[in-house]
Amino acid sequence: MPYAKNAAWNMNARPRCLDALELEASIFDGMNIGLIAIGSELGFLDFRHPNHDWRTTRPNLTTWFSEASQRSSFKSTEPWEWIPEDGG
Repeated sequence: MPYAKNAAWNMNARPRCLDALELEASIFDGMNIGLIAIGSELGFLDFRHPNHDWRTTRPNLTTWFSEASQRSSFKSTEPWEWIPEDGG
């Protein structure tokens, strides 16, 4: 799939995925590979798309991510430099 088409799909599908996660976030428990993946994606959104406000309408997901982000395992893997997607 060409990049532009893939990017358009991502931006259209992402809000629906985030809305579904919002419904489930209040029952997230502990930490497992699925929750690590969710936390990684939310961190990616903050890092790559800082103008994408996913938190305003998703308070449960926001609370979960705020708490998960305080874990040492999340803090130690935070990106520290923005690298353009084309590598240049």
